[in-house]
Amino acid sequence: MIRFAKLLAFLLVILGALNWGLWGLLKFDIVAWAFHGNTSPASRIIYVIIGLAGVIVLSRLPHVVKLISHWYGNKDHQTCLACGSTGCSGKSLNPIIRLIVYLLVVIGALNWGLWGLFQFDVVAWLFHGNTAFISRIIYGIIGVAGIMNLLGLGCTYRAISK
Repeated sequence: MIRFAKLLAFLLVILGALNWGLWGLLKFDIVAWAFHGNTSPASRIIYVIIGLAGVIVLSRLPHVVKLISHWYGNKDHQTCLACGSTGCSGKSLNPIIRLIVYLLVVIGALNWGLWGLFQFDVVAWLFHGNTAFISRIIYGIIGVAGIMNLLGLGCTYRAISK
């Protein structure tokens, strides 16, 4: 059951990142579209759930950092950073890039959680609005990180379920 909860949390974080990417690239929020606006009670509940999933996934950060030091200590670099397997594609991804991608999707999820709870968007606050050019670039980068995590989902699931 705990493995399923970890996988579900990670999927929600990825979906939150993809939603930020859609907002950054197309100014389209799929949750707001599906639930009649980004301030509707249903939308806010979804955003809070994504934010809580971000907290759960963030709790795995010490494990990810430990794997990075293991990867750099391994001379042949044949084991995957995330799952420890020798048979997955994750071994080709630099662990620092994997960490950055991991953090970007978590930041996106936490930002959705803040929006759901307090209608506060950290990125928009820092860069003067959610339609500002730099804000949309950041949302787009978070969306790309979500795609990268989605492509490595099998590997990530093995890592999360440990």
